[in-house]
Amino acid sequence: MNFDFNGSSFLIIVTIFIYYLAKRNPSLATILYVALFLRIFTILLSQIILVLPDGVGDAGRFELRAYELSKLGISNLLLNYPGFNSFFISWFIAIFYSLFGHSELMAKALSLFFGMNSIYLGCVVSKKIWGPNISNKVGWTLAIFPTLILYSCIILREAYIYFFLLVALNGIVDWVRFKNFKSFIKLFLGFVLAAHFHGAMIIGLITFLLVIFYQSLRKLFISTIKLKISLKSFSYFIILLILSLIVYTKEFRVPKIGSLTNFDEKIDLILTQIKNVDKGTAKYPRLAVPENKSELYYKIPIRIIYFIGAPYPWDINKPGHFIGFLDGILYLALTFLIIRNRKVILSDPNLRIILLILISYLIVYSIGVGNFGTGIRHRSKFVFMFVLLAASLLPKITLYKSSKYK
Repeated sequence: MNFDFNGSSFLIIVTIFIYYLAKRNPSLATILYVALFLRIFTILLSQIILVLPDGVGDAGRFELRAYELSKLGISNLLLNYPGFNSFFISWFIAIFYSLFGHSELMAKALSLFFGMNSIYLGCVVSKKIWGPNISNKVGWTLAIFPTLILYSCIILREAYIYFFLLVALNGIVDWVRFKNFKSFIKLFLGFVLAAHFHGAMIIGLITFLLVIFYQSLRKLFISTIKLKISLKSFSYFIILLILSLIVYTKEFRVPKIGSLTNFDEKIDLILTQIKNVDKGTAKYPRLAVPENKSELYYKIPIRIIYFIGAPYPWDINKPGHFIGFLDGILYLALTFLIIRNRKVILSDPNLRIILLILISYLIVYSIGVGNFGTGIRHRSKFVFMFVLLAASLLPKITLYKSSKYK
């Protein structure tokens, strides 16, 4: 096996950057170092000994497309910005290939960079919501969560989505506190950039805008009754009303979804898509597959249950499915903790919004995903939201006393 200088250099750069973050945040140092060790060890294993789960297939296609695009040269790449596209990741990696040369290890190092920074951002967001002690538990959970390790080590979109979704959540938490333009730009860019890697991620932004629209409408209604309308509330209402009208036009198209008009046609399209994706050895059972519009509505909860926890014991029909079963147990455990934590969640404005966004994602992805093989990968996009909502009930993990937040 030839030594990959470029890829190794990028791994060293990521390591140095994480060391810098650890020095700037001593309370996170142990968490970051353990997370980095686990991920670099996994990358090296994939380079030398074994092929990781999900390390081929889409990962191979994304990497090959990146290599082909890199031949265009940096100037042509920048002139051919792909926008919301499944192969946006390939375009992004191709920029590095065109600048530094072809290296799969370098592409994995890029996933590592975004995956590690997601852990750091997860700690930042949880500290703002829960405080330092609970944030410590969140950090450890994210550091050792199996699928977060896996998808930070292979050439898939997930690590990038983790990061930009957390940028958006960080913006939401700041918005709840400050309600300033900077916070809105942060959350807006986070959702939009996440949607570049997978279009359905824009649903989070739409859900947030609907929440703010409802809150502004409620405040405006109360103010009207009291004959005391604030300019700020009225301005929010008008701006969000205009945005809503723009969204609800045939010209406005949501990535992966299209226009939000012609609802009946969308339902027919969804039913067709479900029948197309519910295939293979990891397909959902007939219980979760709707045959018509009326069945779709009442089977969405069943599909959400499958999206969160499948494969279940009765779905296992080959050894590889057992790994997915163990992964599902973790999500079901987090779901149980969220249900137990519901009073705290509903009393906190940050957590209420995060919960609503998580529910909207679960509905959309449960409809679009029809087998638990793909579901394992897609549900990992929302690990951070599950963990943030369950944070106060997570088990405490420490290596030694000095790892506590001060």
